[in-house]
Amino acid sequence: MTHRQRNSLILFTLLTIIHVLFYNFYPPIYGYMNIHNQLGWFLPIKLLLQIALLLILAVVGFLQLQHHKKKFMLFYVTLFFFNLILLFLFF
Repeated sequence: MTHRQRNSLILFTLLTIIHVLFYNFYPPIYGYMNIHNQLGWFLPIKLLLQIALLLILAVVGFLQLQHHKKKFMLFYVTLFFFNLILLFLFF
């Protein structure tokens, strides 16, 4: 495992942990933004960040597949699907 691969694995694992924490506190944040009439910008930013995270995970997983690193590609695919279904776990 190269230094770059290890750093990207750590980065995406940390991003997934932050994503899980965000969705853990999503209902109170949604309620706060709704009360203060800031829901109009909160929802599009949340959606764009979620799409960006999923696209980055998909691209990096695909690049790992091109480099024939199947062990690492499986990790990225697992992170991708976990982040994809995370939205449906908390609603």
